[in-house]
Amino acid sequence: MSAAPTEAWASYLSTGGMLVGVEPTGKRFEVEHIQWYELRNGEIVDHYAARDDLGMMVQLGLYPGV
Repeated sequence: MSAAPTEAWASYLSTGGMLVGVEPTGKRFEVEHIQWYELRNGEIVDHYAARDDLGMMVQLGLYPGV
């Protein structure tokens, strides 16, 4: 994969609605995201993304291993 440019950010949220089948907790959490875009002739032709779902689940107390 030779995707560029790349962007990364973090979202700061609180659970106010259903999330992964769990009732709202009102807890705040931070989720990091990264996006890659493949450009060809100045246009986006493909997009790849990753989000730290495990980190979010741990922060919300939804991951039983932590």
